[in-house]
Amino acid sequence: MSTTIIAIRHAKPKSEGYADEKLRPLHEEGIATQRTMTQHIADKGYAPTSIYSSPILRAVQTAEILAEKFSLDVNQTEALGYALDRSALLSLIPPPDNNQTLVLVGHAPNLAEFINDLVGEMVLPEGLSKSGTAILSFDEQPGFGKATFVEYLKP
Repeated sequence: MSTTIIAIRHAKPKSEGYADEKLRPLHEEGIATQRTMTQHIADKGYAPTSIYSSPILRAVQTAEILAEKFSLDVNQTEALGYALDRSALLSLIPPPDNNQTLVLVGHAPNLAEFINDLVGEMVLPEGLSKSGTAILSFDEQPGFGKATFVEYLKP
């Protein structure tokens, strides 16, 4: 039994015309890329049991692509926003005896730093690219430095 974490940086957003950065939607290219990446996640046999997203629009829209594919709801949490809350996110991760797979959709550079902290080493030295997906697992009670880095799926 293990807990799997699928950490995804939001897909490519539109770049111009948005006075409020938090309301910038995904670019059509970003939507297409995320659909491809989501199918790749499914093809590799990952089956998310819950999805958590930053409340910032481009992250929510990225999470919604996964939610549609896996018939899940998106749980928005400020803990994945610009001011990532490591402790709050760690508390979302269930113990491995539940055998669950969580998706976390957030932003650079904080999400990659969180992944590095979970593993306890610099597994993502260049961070996550847009739609980049890091897969981790916990075979014991989740904690910092206790995750195993499984793979990085780059678009």
